[in-house]
Order: sequence, then structure tokens, then C-alpha cells
Amino acid sequence: MSTQKLTNSTTYKLIISPTYKLTNSSTHLMIPKDSIETAYSFFHQKWQVYRYSTMQWQKEDIEYAISSYVDGMNKELYALLARGRESFLQPSETFASEMAEAVHQLEQMMKGITT
Repeated sequence: MSTQKLTNSTTYKLIISPTYKLTNSSTHLMIPKDSIETAYSFFHQKWQVYRYSTMQWQKEDIEYAISSYVDGMNKELYALLARGRESFLQPSETFASEMAEAVHQLEQMMKGITT
């Protein structure tokens, strides 16, 4: 068992198994390991292109791809990343900062997963 700080204000205890169990005093989440790995891989790849792109059409395509992805991703994982923000990772003026935040949070989760 390890402890990871995933957000600025919440620390979760992690138990690594085929599912990723996140607990704090009031919440217990079971997120499949493959959901985290898949989201991290997709977000990380898209973020690397997005943040260095100078082409607006390319950024818009990535925003659309990410927003489509989050519509179908694991709901508990999305809720954890979004922290109550209903339009998290949807095309907006805050998209770039939200992507950076999501990639960072998923990276922290990945550090807790052993294969």
C-alpha cells in the first residue's frame, strides 16, 4: 500500500490489484488498472502534440478527440480527474491547463501501478 497525493487538497491510499482502489475517509473508488493505463497513454500522446502545435486546426482536432474519449471513459476515473467540473476536458479556454492537470494526475496514478 502506498499513499499518493493526486490533487492539491486530497490524499488517497492506494491498493494495487487488477483494479485501482482509491480511498479517503468518505470515498472508495475501484478503477480498473487498464482504464488508467489507457487514459494515460491516450492523454499523454495527445498532450505532447497539442502543447507544441502551432496549427489551430490540429489543436481543435485534439480537443474534439479528447472530449469524445472522456464521454466514454470510466466514469469514476473521469469524476476523480474532473473534481466536480462538469465541462472538464471539453473544448474551452481552459482546455490546455486541464489537459496538463489530467496527464499529471494520471501519471501519479501510474506510479502506483506495478506490473
